[in-house]
Amino acid sequence: MKELKNDGLFEKIRNIQDDLKLFKNLFIEKFRNTPWLTEKESLGLTILTEFEDNMKDLVAYYDLDENDRDLELLRSVNNKFTQEYYQAKLRSTGVEALDILFALQTAYDTTFNKTLGHEAKMLLHRVKYNLNTNAFYQPDLNKVAILAPFLYPELNNNATLNKNYNLFTIIVHEMFHSIIQHKWEEKSVASENGMDCLTGYYN
Repeated sequence: MKELKNDGLFEKIRNIQDDLKLFKNLFIEKFRNTPWLTEKESLGLTILTEFEDNMKDLVAYYDLDENDRDLELLRSVNNKFTQEYYQAKLRSTGVEALDILFALQTAYDTTFNKTLGHEAKMLLHRVKYNLNTNAFYQPDLNKVAILAPFLYPELNNNATLNKNYNLFTIIVHEMFHSIIQHKWEEKSVASENGMDCLTGYYN
């Protein structure tokens, strides 16, 4: 960690939100200047409006950020999870190993559904992945999570943040998932065709 700090990595990571804001503005500007998306009588304007709303609300969370150091938040999540675990454990199948597994899954699901704040929900998601080399988009929250191995090379030999575009590519890829959504494709054949065009344009 000392070596990473000396390299100025933490400052770069704190700039993730600024990078995300810049990317969002660039994408919105680019799509606003796309003729087929801005024709008022076409499907494009509807897609563009939904796209802009979704893009503006998009937030990125990353491992070991300020939420991970929020002891009050961590204790609250831990207390809820523990309560739900022991409550679920009361329902016995007669096989202890199964009881533990079922109780853990039930506790996770119930805690997630009862946890109100986006920060707490994303924290639970990130804990579940346990330092995998991964990033993901959570559609119901419109949030992106970037896990630690992408950020901290010491955790994974394949993570090379010395090449800054790696992190940018991850962010943009997850932003893609926020734009290309099945709910839009399922509205009509025209919507499906429109999303195909949007996918190709984004790529």
